[in-house]
Amino acid sequence: MTDAVPSRSLRVFLCHSSADKPAVRELYQRLCADGIDAWLDEENLLPGQDWQREIPRAVRYADAVIVCLSKGSINKAGYVQKEIKFALDVADEQPDDTIFLIPLKLEECDVPERLSRWQWVNLLSPTGYERLLRALRFRAANLEVKTILTPSASSPKVVPSPQASHVSGGVNIDGDARVGNDVVGRDKVIQANTYIEHATIVQSTSPIQESQVVRSRDKAPAANVQTWGGLEFIRIPAGKFLMGSKDDNAQAYDNEKPQHSVEIPYDYWLARYPVTNEQFAKFIEGATYKFSLEKNWRRKAHHPVVNVLWYDTVEYCQWLNVIIACDVQGVHMQVRLPTEAEWEKAARGESGNEWPWGNEFAPAWCNSSESGKQDTTPVKAYSPQGDSPYGVADMVGNVWEWCHSLYEAYPYQANDGREREGISDGRIVRGGSFNDHRSSVRTACRLRFDSPDEHRNNLGFRVVVAPRLS
Repeated sequence: MTDAVPSRSLRVFLCHSSADKPAVRELYQRLCADGIDAWLDEENLLPGQDWQREIPRAVRYADAVIVCLSKGSINKAGYVQKEIKFALDVADEQPDDTIFLIPLKLEECDVPERLSRWQWVNLLSPTGYERLLRALRFRAANLEVKTILTPSASSPKVVPSPQASHVSGGVNIDGDARVGNDVVGRDKVIQANTYIEHATIVQSTSPIQESQVVRSRDKAPAANVQTWGGLEFIRIPAGKFLMGSKDDNAQAYDNEKPQHSVEIPYDYWLARYPVTNEQFAKFIEGATYKFSLEKNWRRKAHHPVVNVLWYDTVEYCQWLNVIIACDVQGVHMQVRLPTEAEWEKAARGESGNEWPWGNEFAPAWCNSSESGKQDTTPVKAYSPQGDSPYGVADMVGNVWEWCHSLYEAYPYQANDGREREGISDGRIVRGGSFNDHRSSVRTACRLRFDSPDEHRNNLGFRVVVAPRLS
């Protein structure tokens, strides 16, 4: 258990077949009313998003996955089976005794063999929903996130409309279709011959409260993305997280200990990827900066730039500050290297993942020595499967990344002088590289680099848009 103050609700992904959408929407509304941050495709997917990319990310981002079962969905081919596979893969990475995957019967049906190891719950049972909440409350307590309210009369009850059409779950109303309380023309309804399982439209006779919809969408990963100066940035929310490693962690180095809670009191925006050769080349040209890129850099345009000195990164940040000054809101925000704490929170999330995706090493999800590449790879090569809980990519493996922080022992204190500038030696690098073993590509691993004027072919950087450091 940690001393972190609960700062968010439990995140729950609803895995389901489109044919079960009315019942699942009802479940979604009840969960939201009871304080749970439920993820439902038609609520959380934004127009224009790549749903084949966002849904696996939402599964990994979730604290629990509810697999909704019915007679029709058990053996149905389609994307729902892929969702279940995503959930099973993530479930296998969870520590023993973790409540993560919950089979839920929407009607009397058999539980598929591949889900039979987990105790199911029957939603039709008089105590079914209460039992589901008990399991989620237990999961929330283990994660130290906000507790779940008890079931109440506030949980809305939805009766599926008998007018539901077969056109992608839409509802026909005198030639138009109704979405919630809004009526739209037929041209706005996805037609049967362009059916997409995760774009269904269903009428609700008890619409979700507006505040619930806003809350849900505000927390969708895509809502936390900005592009400035040609770089994509991910918002990392303010709050506490676990930094460092436990004393009994056999993989950890001594300088990662003790594990402690650190609060970052502000939101900040971390670049989704390390700075690439192509992006750094624009800086060299635009700032007439003297730097020798690798000879074959154009063939590796989307690989992270390497051989950068700490001073090179500072110059790049100063240049980018000028480029995006008009776009970034807030007079106290600046482009700079991330502090060690900012980097680590973005890499592992609030609860201290050993690797960005969880606590079990997956050699196919990052470019470490286990991959056998022996060189850098494009920054998107291991995304989204290797992304952090916030959707930041390439946080471990590929290249070590410069941080703003000077090397100091733990616990981390932002105001103890470790964030001073003008001092050359002893800067922190993070993340490990293509020639480092699994123990060095952990999110807590930290390395002191005493030669900031030495070129390394496995050392790069990424930037952050964050408050100025005093």
